[in-house]
Amino acid sequence: MKKWVLFLVLSTVSLISNAQEIRGLYINDINRILGRATQEDSLCSYIRECSFNHLLIYSLNDLNMGNQKTRTRLRSLFRRFRNECGVIRIGAVGENYDFFKKEIHPYNLDSKTQPEERFDIYDLEFEFWSETSIARYYCADYLQAAGFPCTEEGAFSYVRQTLLDLRTLKQDLPGLETEIYIGWIKPEHAAQLPALVDRILPAVYLAAATDGTINLYNPAEQRQRLRDIAAGGPVKVVPIFNGDRTSSDPDLYPWLISGHTVCQPWTNYYAGFWAETDASIKKNIQLEGYQWFKYTGMPPVPFILNTPGPVDGPGFPEVMYPHQYSIPVPKDADQIRWMLASVGVSSINIAGENSIEVMFRNPGRDTLFVQTFSCGAKSRIAVFPLLVKDIGLDVISEEARDWTQETRAWSRGDDIVIRVDQSLPRQGLLTLTDAVGRRILTRVIPAGFSGELHIPAGNGLYLIAVTSGKERFTAKIMR
Repeated sequence: MKKWVLFLVLSTVSLISNAQEIRGLYINDINRILGRATQEDSLCSYIRECSFNHLLIYSLNDLNMGNQKTRTRLRSLFRRFRNECGVIRIGAVGENYDFFKKEIHPYNLDSKTQPEERFDIYDLEFEFWSETSIARYYCADYLQAAGFPCTEEGAFSYVRQTLLDLRTLKQDLPGLETEIYIGWIKPEHAAQLPALVDRILPAVYLAAATDGTINLYNPAEQRQRLRDIAAGGPVKVVPIFNGDRTSSDPDLYPWLISGHTVCQPWTNYYAGFWAETDASIKKNIQLEGYQWFKYTGMPPVPFILNTPGPVDGPGFPEVMYPHQYSIPVPKDADQIRWMLASVGVSSINIAGENSIEVMFRNPGRDTLFVQTFSCGAKSRIAVFPLLVKDIGLDVISEEARDWTQETRAWSRGDDIVIRVDQSLPRQGLLTLTDAVGRRILTRVIPAGFSGELHIPAGNGLYLIAVTSGKERFTAKIMR
């Protein structure tokens, strides 16, 4: 699909209201998404509609990171994340140093990998506090081979060394950050982490109360864990909320599916933090935002906003001429998406810019769709059918034919000359549009003008339009 057939004036803007606030999502099953257009489209739509700007990617060990085809697909997806989906930072999730050193870091340092295609974060997930995980998995796979005892203390020592090793990779990529996910850990372990990482992600896996309310910050163990972390000095903290319906831990999926958004839990959590009275927490815990676990288990974005409209604009527009469409400013949304069926792509405005200018490429039936969004919520789609007409030549047919015959003989250095025989009754506007719908010249014509207008232009197909009040004169020019 050719990008230049998009609306002329409508510009795509980021869905991000505050670039400093992390709105994160764990992406799982990347091996089932990468390189599959439908799955990548669905993921991008979900990221945009929920205003996520920070991704942490699981299952990278299921990809052949050394394969050039895999790397090419990953680069393409990362560019799309940043340029189309509103993502700022992307992290790789792993559980040992060798994975980052041998799989992720070589991809980042590959000369073919551009800065926007890199991982910005190395995120360690190693549940050193879990006796079950140590006994069933970590002991045989990691701890014994590295010379650490198969105990919680041995597992933490392994993690500490891994984090120190990961920090050495920053010398290759100065902007690289390291972080760690934690559950319910010992105070002495929590106090050591701020010196080892850039960011800590504590699991806040809580469900809603039976009355439908949520209280994510104030449980005593939650505040105590922050107090334990703060004892180690200043550190960035991002709580993890659980929206995964398949999770064995308490989750917010039923609460979300009942009509709430992924942005509301952060408001609840931050309100608790704002009211915090513990001096060490207020001094050393820097809340950066939130992270959701995880993509495939999350509920769909709810349709809880009012349907936008009505659409105001011509129902019978002409091709190759800009037409204005607008809707009343929605009070419950902060984004407006306009979609034209013939183009098949969308453009997004902030809600205050509730009008667009559209250039139609071909005559025939078309449809304009309008939908609004607010963080994690959306409206139903408003449908506005159109019948696009071919250009009507309101000028004298002989004159239009003379223009065409004249211009064929012109060289690239000659001007297009337009003759206005009768004085314009009011101020007019002359526009020159090229064959791909770009307006390349706009000139105001004073009221009362008559005579010749000279327009510099190269060879090609052009639409010339002169508008004065309710009168408009158009002609196609081939030169």
